[in-house]
Amino acid sequence: MSYIYDEDLEFLAKCSNDELEGLFEILAFDPKNGRKRLTTSLLKTEEYQTYKTDYKKYWKTIASELQLYGGNTFANIVRGNKGVTYRQIIEHVARKLKLPLIGFIPTPELENAICEKLMLDLFSKMSEKDAEKFLSQLAIEDENLKKVITSYNEVPWGKISVTVIRQLFKAGGVATYRVTLLFANLIWKELFGRGLTFVANNTIAKILGGFLSGPVAIALNAWIIADLTGPALRVLIPSIVLISALRLKYEIYNDE
Repeated sequence: MSYIYDEDLEFLAKCSNDELEGLFEILAFDPKNGRKRLTTSLLKTEEYQTYKTDYKKYWKTIASELQLYGGNTFANIVRGNKGVTYRQIIEHVARKLKLPLIGFIPTPELENAICEKLMLDLFSKMSEKDAEKFLSQLAIEDENLKKVITSYNEVPWGKISVTVIRQLFKAGGVATYRVTLLFANLIWKELFGRGLTFVANNTIAKILGGFLSGPVAIALNAWIIADLTGPALRVLIPSIVLISALRLKYEIYNDE
């Protein structure tokens, strides 16, 4: 496996083992049965055999596996078993989601647009009652979000949720990070039966515990069936959501 230098992925060098674990597992294992993916070469690498769960030591190998998923098998052979850049990957996914102006949006903004579209798709499958509960829980530690929700107190929750989700993803900073991280955790909880290991946020833990059962679990499962179609997207979409959350984290807390 040969890593293509990629300015959009270089920040992964700063990530901890816990933060890289989610990316490793979605690339290496099929959450349907917990078995290694038939297409993965990650578990065969010398780096994995040497370092196992010390993912920081071979983050480039993990990133290279993602790049390989971005191209089809024939194209990868032509490239000498090299994949495509992360930018090409997210543009491909954005086209699948029918997002506009793909080529003119910087990578972090395109990630946000992808996450926003996916989360709106999820909310479209929720009842108004579940949308209200979800957003109310998310606003517990966010005074600005509380004010936004209160300002729409006479508007049906189905419409409020669309407006609020769009505002959260356009706000940037901590607000966008929290909702992206929550979304990544919802995906991991549904796919792998647990949230991401590096998350220690009580609000997110409470939402995960309270929502992944009953109607919301059904909505999330329906969303996964609808949006994560095809083996490539089942890897690429969760990877993009997680990478977006990690990028936001390191942009916000870079000096800490």
